[in-house]
Amino acid sequence: MADDSPPKFHIPNSGGIAGRSGPPGNANARTHGAWTIRRERKELRRRAINGRSSEGRYVAEQRNDIVADLGGADSISTQERWLVDEVTFLRLELAYVRTWLAERPPFNRKKRTAHPILRDYMAMVSTLRALLTDLGLQRRARAVDSLEAECRRTTGASDQDGDVG
Repeated sequence: MADDSPPKFHIPNSGGIAGRSGPPGNANARTHGAWTIRRERKELRRRAINGRSSEGRYVAEQRNDIVADLGGADSISTQERWLVDEVTFLRLELAYVRTWLAERPPFNRKKRTAHPILRDYMAMVSTLRALLTDLGLQRRARAVDSLEAECRRTTGASDQDGDVG
C-alpha cells in the first residue's frame, strides 16, 4: 500500500515544502548579501543584455572606450576583444556590488565582522586588475599609414585619381 499522505509536521496550505525550514520567501538561510547579488547576477545572465537597456548601453560605452584606448577595433586581436568583453561585464558586476555596498553598512554589527561580499568584491577587483594588465594599461596610438593616405581615406578619394594641373 502506497502512503500518499504528506510527511509529518506538514501544515496544509502553508505554502512551504515539508522538511524545509519555512514558507517560501523566508530569510532563514541568508546570512549576508552575497546570495542576493549572486541571484541578481544569475538573473542578469539569464536575460541577455541588449543595447536598449541601461546595462547594455553601459557595457557598449565601456567596450567602445576600451577599444578606442587600445588603438581601435582594427588593431586589436580576437583574444584582446574577448578580454575587453570580460572587462566590461566585470565592471558592470562591480558596479552592482558597489551599489549594494553603498546602501548598507560595510560591517556586520552583530558579529563585528566585515560582510563576506567584501571578500568577493576584492577578488573581482583583483581579477579586473589582472585583465587590464593583460590588455595593457597604457593607451595605444591608432596605426596610420601616412598623412596622404589618411586624407584620401577620409575624403573618399581613390588612389587612381591623378594630380590636376
